Amino acid sequence: SAVYSEISKLTGQSYAHRFYVDASPNVDDAKIGGSWRTVLVSGLGAGGRGVFALDVTNPGLFASEANADNISLWEFNSSNDADLGYTYGIPAIVKLNDGNWGAIFGNGYNATGSGKSGIFIVNLATGAVIRKIMTGVGSGPNPNGIGAITAADLDGNGSADVVYGGDLTGRLWKFDLSDPLSANWGVAFSGSPLFHAVSGGNNQAITSAPEISLHPISGVIVTFGTGRYIATDDPTTTQTQSIYGVRDNGSGDLDRGYLVQQTVTSIFTSSGTQFRTMSNNAIDWASKYGWYLDLPANGERVAVDPVLRAGRAVFTTLVPSSNPCSAGGTGWLMEVNYSTGGQLTDKPFDTNKDGVVNGSDQSAAGEALSAISSSPAVQSGYGTSTSPLENKYLNQSSGNIARVLESSSRLANRRMSWRQQQ
Repeated sequence: SAVYSEISKLTGQSYAHRFYVDASPNVDDAKIGGSWRTVLVSGLGAGGRGVFALDVTNPGLFASEANADNISLWEFNSSNDADLGYTYGIPAIVKLNDGNWGAIFGNGYNATGSGKSGIFIVNLATGAVIRKIMTGVGSGPNPNGIGAITAADLDGNGSADVVYGGDLTGRLWKFDLSDPLSANWGVAFSGSPLFHAVSGGNNQAITSAPEISLHPISGVIVTFGTGRYIATDDPTTTQTQSIYGVRDNGSGDLDRGYLVQQTVTSIFTSSGTQFRTMSNNAIDWASKYGWYLDLPANGERVAVDPVLRAGRAVFTTLVPSSNPCSAGGTGWLMEVNYSTGGQLTDKPFDTNKDGVVNGSDQSAAGEALSAISSSPAVQSGYGTSTSPLENKYLNQSSGNIARVLESSSRLANRRMSWRQQQ
């Protein structure tokens, strides 16, 4: 309904571009009313301050408009709560520790309420708010917000225990949902963030979702990038942005002083493509909590979600351009060791472009991209059992789909599960 009043403008002779449903949905199976259903939940992105849910269990219902009431579950927008802004992140669909199934989403940007960042947890069947958790950071004149979040089940009971999300002030928050009583859910670390991303005295906005993996020793490691590419003046900003890997082992209120720095050490060209190499500095986990890498190109940033795969943290960066012939800019596909942030010991990239990754390729940590690109979709199953390969496909602002051939984990090409019918 937040975009309904704008639909008629699509037919106007003086039509100028407008945003409508401008966000990516999440679709998952959940139990509603005692039966399993397939539910779609989505925000509106720049289209409006709202989130909606659809029951898409039976695709045949979409054939007739008369079935709309059987498809639409609920809508939650700024008229329900002024602290909800423009909703860019993909909502999480999870079972909660209070027994409900819920949808979790960041409160978004440019809300007209308190201006503080936070998350909403709503009942998946009805959209009723189960819990609203605000961080206390932000104000009306300087509104803050959380765009993208990631929920995780840490104890393996099938229910979401924690939610991680970053805000426009560079604070990475952890929300504790582990208690069976929703009234006891709140911001972890007594209201402090897990980490505050600051470079050169400037806050580094976090607009993409973090990724979570078990730490090799204990706890979890949260990987994320910084930077924003939302407002009209964002492309002209040149503040240094970074990628991070921060260990959550029960200590919060961390900053760069607790991390080890990795750096881009060189750029080389092979077969007409540029590649980056990186440092591989060791981390003493007795005194440090992770790593960071400052992105070296002028204006380089992370505005799409990272991917964790086979011990690698994969980041797509973007470098905006004012040249209209460059499809908005360029970027890099970066692959680093998820736990140290350093260059991988193996060779991930096909640097000589001969269709295989072997000893004739050079070691690299990043490959240049000719346009602004999405997070990669991965297709494995190539190569041989001893030298497996995978393709990473990236949608690009140029209208093309880039394909980057890389080495793969041997385990990634094996069957991981199966279903047996009786």
